[in-house]
Amino acid sequence: MAELFILRRWRRSGVGREVVRRLVERFPGRWEIRPFPGYAQAERFWTAVCADVAAGGVLRDTYDRSGTPLRLRVEA
Repeated sequence: MAELFILRRWRRSGVGREVVRRLVERFPGRWEIRPFPGYAQAERFWTAVCADVAAGGVLRDTYDRSGTPLRLRVEA
């Protein structure tokens, strides 16, 4: 899966979280998520959702100020 986009009217309603939960449930294993660079709302969403769905924990890579996006690795 390359992208996940939730229409504005459905944001903050739990739809995105449920979509991710179902995807991880259906396709268990290692996931690598890279939110759109510089989009703080997406980083907050993915950080919270990954913590909820990850059975094996979440590894958050930190980067310098070069603009490299946040990367979350999830073991489901």
